[in-house]
Amino acid sequence: MGLTVSDDGKGFTPGASNDAASKEGFGLFSIQERLSVIGGTFQIDSAPGKGCRITLTAPLGQPKLMVSSQTASETKPVPSPASAGVALGKVRILIVDDHNVMREGLARLLAQEPDFDVIGQAANGQQAIEKAASLQPALILMDISMPVLDGIEATKIIHQQHPHIHIIGLSLYTEDERAREMLSAGASFYMSKTSPPSELKAAIRSCFGETGPISDPSKRLVGKLIQ
Repeated sequence: MGLTVSDDGKGFTPGASNDAASKEGFGLFSIQERLSVIGGTFQIDSAPGKGCRITLTAPLGQPKLMVSSQTASETKPVPSPASAGVALGKVRILIVDDHNVMREGLARLLAQEPDFDVIGQAANGQQAIEKAASLQPALILMDISMPVLDGIEATKIIHQQHPHIHIIGLSLYTEDERAREMLSAGASFYMSKTSPPSELKAAIRSCFGETGPISDPSKRLVGKLIQ
């Protein structure tokens, strides 16, 4: 599926810095990054004084699975809790979200990183609890609003049973109350799904003592609360 938008305005130089967009986390170049996650393309044809033409393409239909939830435990060795964390230099990650497209998008995004290993997926909180026990991931990306069992309750149970597993809560909403509930349940971070992918990667690495370019954390990222 493709879409082309054009105008005859003042134009701009593609690739030039865009401070306003950078501060807010949106803008044309953020869209480009997000499309690449699902296998789409984003092309800009513009120059100062010559207008702008933007072409977006995105795949139709259900994306090909990056990780088979039925065979994940068979294809990925499961470390003991004592050694869970970063196995062979890679962070073992379980993705939990009730939307298949979101799970696959995250899987594609994280597969681009040599130090990340997506070992499984779950569609609700109950599946997350089961897969946390069987797969022993180092980290779980946990959606908050899900059927059967929501992310907050699932996080509470997983944190009690497997305190060595880091959990990052993901939501479309940024309310302080939801963030506090997720962090109180045991999550290491709470992030908006609209945050730039670079900030999600940085948050994952920060759980294991690494730092990354998390811009404007007061708007996009809530760290573990002291009180």
